[in-house]
Amino acid sequence: MYVCVFDQANVYECDYSGVDGTYSVGGLPSGNFTVGFSDFTGAHINEFFDDVTDFDLATPVTTTVPNETANIDASLGLAGSISGTVTEDGTGDPLQDIYVCADGVDNGAYNCATTANDGTYTISGLATGNYTVTFSDFDGIHVDEFFDDVTDSDSATPVSVTAPNLTAGIDAGLATGGSISGTVTEDGSGDPLDAISVCAAGEDVNAYSCTGTAADGSYTVGGLPSGNYRVQFTDYSATHLDEYFDDVVQYDAATLVGVTAPDTTAGINAGLSTGGSIAGTVTEEGSGDPLENIQVCASGVNTDYSSCADTAADGTYSIGPLPDDSYRVDFQDFAGTYLREYFDDAANYDSATPVVIAAAADATGIDAGLSRGGSISGTVTEDGTGDPLEDISVCASEETGEGYGCTSTAADGTYAIGTLATGSYRVSFDDDQDQYLDEYFDDATYETATMVGVTAPDVAPNIDAALTKGGSISGTVVGDVSGDPLEDIEVCAFDDAGGFYRCSSTETDGTYVISGLPSGDFLVNIHDPGQVYLGEFYDDVTDYESATPVSVTAPDLTPNINAGLAVGGVIAGTVTEDGSGDPLEYVQVCADNDDASLCAGTAPDGTYAITGLPTGDYTVAFYDYTAIHINEYFDDVINADLATAVSVTAPNSTPNIDAGLAVGGVISGEVTEEASGDPLGDVEICAENGDGTDYQCSYTSNGTYEVTGLPTGSYTVSFDASDDRFLREYFDGVFVGDSATPVAVTAPNTTPNIDAALKLGGLITGTVTDEVTHDPLEDIQVCAETDSSDFQQCGYTDSNGEYTIVQLVTGSHTVEFFDWSGTYGAEYFDDAINSIDATPVSVTAPNTTPNIDAEMGQGCSRYHDFTDVADGVFYECAVAWLVRAGITAGTSPGKYSPNAKLTRGQMALFLYKVAGSPPVDDCSDNPFTDVPSGAFYECAVTWASDAGVTGGVGATRFAPLGKVKRGQMVTFLYRLAESPPVDDCSDHPFTDVPANAYYECAMTWAVGEGITSGTTVTKFSPTNDIPRGQMAVFLWRFSGSPPPWSV
Repeated sequence: MYVCVFDQANVYECDYSGVDGTYSVGGLPSGNFTVGFSDFTGAHINEFFDDVTDFDLATPVTTTVPNETANIDASLGLAGSISGTVTEDGTGDPLQDIYVCADGVDNGAYNCATTANDGTYTISGLATGNYTVTFSDFDGIHVDEFFDDVTDSDSATPVSVTAPNLTAGIDAGLATGGSISGTVTEDGSGDPLDAISVCAAGEDVNAYSCTGTAADGSYTVGGLPSGNYRVQFTDYSATHLDEYFDDVVQYDAATLVGVTAPDTTAGINAGLSTGGSIAGTVTEEGSGDPLENIQVCASGVNTDYSSCADTAADGTYSIGPLPDDSYRVDFQDFAGTYLREYFDDAANYDSATPVVIAAAADATGIDAGLSRGGSISGTVTEDGTGDPLEDISVCASEETGEGYGCTSTAADGTYAIGTLATGSYRVSFDDDQDQYLDEYFDDATYETATMVGVTAPDVAPNIDAALTKGGSISGTVVGDVSGDPLEDIEVCAFDDAGGFYRCSSTETDGTYVISGLPSGDFLVNIHDPGQVYLGEFYDDVTDYESATPVSVTAPDLTPNINAGLAVGGVIAGTVTEDGSGDPLEYVQVCADNDDASLCAGTAPDGTYAITGLPTGDYTVAFYDYTAIHINEYFDDVINADLATAVSVTAPNSTPNIDAGLAVGGVISGEVTEEASGDPLGDVEICAENGDGTDYQCSYTSNGTYEVTGLPTGSYTVSFDASDDRFLREYFDGVFVGDSATPVAVTAPNTTPNIDAALKLGGLITGTVTDEVTHDPLEDIQVCAETDSSDFQQCGYTDSNGEYTIVQLVTGSHTVEFFDWSGTYGAEYFDDAINSIDATPVSVTAPNTTPNIDAEMGQGCSRYHDFTDVADGVFYECAVAWLVRAGITAGTSPGKYSPNAKLTRGQMALFLYKVAGSPPVDDCSDNPFTDVPSGAFYECAVTWASDAGVTGGVGATRFAPLGKVKRGQMVTFLYRLAESPPVDDCSDHPFTDVPANAYYECAMTWAVGEGITSGTTVTKFSPTNDIPRGQMAVFLWRFSGSPPPWSV
């Protein structure tokens, strides 16, 4: 027997056992190893210590130099075998040298054999289990297949083996395959190219075969089943550009080659270009010394083509061959000494200077001088003991996201993170073993972390951490009825806010331990990923709100948090094809209600079983992921609202929830580029019916497409290319879905010729800066919208403040600049605050409209024209928002009167408008005799009375000219918010608010919501009249403090 010792997945040392069965494998260092036992005669079952056939399940064997680890024994069982005969389909002639392999479905075993001259074979050395058997002709004459007569592994019939018995009669008749042939030459010279790899990958068949060109450049790829193929030509000497047939470098742009077995598709030729190249020298910034082993990568902007090279000892590099394109060139030191950069001396991809390769020319002098990075170092220990902690993950991240680096602590607890640019970093310490509590420097959370300054190339030392050992929760999970321990049950502990959690899984005895928990109360959830048992929260409840908190005091263990899980109910049935009755595999069946959503897939015989369901009524859906059949709901409807509910009573099974799926209709067509007429690859085509109940998509292959699985109906068809230079459009040639021509489908028929010729879109480009400093602004959203508002496209500024908006239709556009951080005020081109005042931007596709720039300002002054509202005054943004929201226009042109006292009539009108000016049936229908008919506030007062916002100052008086007090103001807002509950109305700092005052709860609520903070630390001044400036702030904060440019 052959005994091998594996270090991870690699063979370390091997030896043969003697006649007495003993063995000794020496020369091993201290460590953990996997030991395998193999019988090359095939008479016995190969295995790993301790008595398993799967490498991943092996028991590690520990060695300690210079000791011997003894008694690593094995008792090998007699093996089973598989035999059969392989012949040629049609003639029945035996086939020699066919490679036959058995791949264990459930036991990890894998063995092979070769057929003899009479076509027979025997695969021995097999353990009991099910196997997938493959038949491969490496001569490339016959089509490879799986038992029983299928070309893909998913459809293979498993072959059962019971050791030590023989499973015979596993025969195969291999069909003669078709072939693809051609000649590969050098583009330009026409010289034949030898040793070029040519591979044919099936597009609609499960087939892949390769060969190499002969000295005359000719090749033949054989053994292909009928179908369409993508053919690739690869020069592994890197002298010529790789390409796909027909003369393209992109996978999606390849022209498919049709094969009809056993015929040859000839003339699939290729002329490979030598391409261009990018070359340069990488040195150390400052010293100019050449840098070796720097990885330099060139990434194509338009072709997605990329290639890399390492610098030589003299710092030089050359990347090639490269197709014509613009490239961003990246220089990276994986040794961790020098800072990464892009050509030309740029810190990131977006700011890199493109290097253009045109007409297969060479670009030279693409040099870089790399600066040494700074570093952060320190030591991580255990809090209390001071013992060093190994394998703690330490990461430094810059606030901007530009700089980032990680490492792990050594055995003595030390670490050093290199290659850091000058900047300020947040340093985290994370125990991946979940024994210690994570933290940030200096003994803080993410929010409270002390930033660490780095000045490259210096070291920021002594960034130490002392990690606290976490507490633990342990327990046992068993079956509720049987009491048997349950393995692989997931148990998770999380706090009330969900901000901190840890998980663990139960062992074979049902026990679990969740470690690394801080002191506090946790809710424990028990969940069965195997979907047999019902999940629950501790202690034996099904919902989060009813869970019993588990208290943890770090570093102690909280034991006996046990659970008994009940078996869930089952929905089972069979899915067949409507009409033929054939079983359907790969249909996903899902059961949904408000409490659960679980799914299962159908087996080859069409059966399924959804397990682990709580008692209840479910909507059951059937989804065919092959997209051939029409999705439906039980019982035979395509609309969820019409589904028949399926009742489940756990742990019982609800059987016979069957479905017969009808073959869907098809929409097919071709997508081309309008200008050239060339077919377009990687275009998403989606068909959606009018009521949104059915939506199916597909992608083009060589320009053609089919959207399948469609019910009878009328569809809107959209075409969206992954290449964002092209405009998205709808059939037939329009850019707005509402204008699309409906496409009628009658299942199971095909509606053909739904074609599209996609147009190149126009572009708008520009730069956005700060209006004062003129610094570039990053992450500003820039949107261009057509005058009819039915077409909008957006982009974002990069670190240089530059943006590009693509896929624009010809016409006039309104361009808006918006800062989602709220720092800068929104505006329209050219320096307008309202879209109506914007300067239109003309686009003529496919051209670029450049220089659509903006200088954005901070503050709110530009959003109002009141001369009595000073720049930066505390109520300025609130007033500006009120004006733009249409709540007030001021007291007169150019005047807001922020110090004027607010009347009750004005207040009613303001509240009414904040509420959205709801309709009032009869504005005079109020009890107040002092509210004149037709008064500007009459409707508002009637609404406020009906809504319970105010009851007036008496049964028949509203006092519309009376001044609003601060106590009244918060009461109005509190009632407008529907009087939310307040836990303790006296929980406030104000000494001038009497206990149980009518406004006390409202004021406490307003303080808690951030609407007001009082007039001083201890004064609220509830009887003071409220001026219009304060009123604006109250209403603004009540509405969420929106920026004025948001309305």
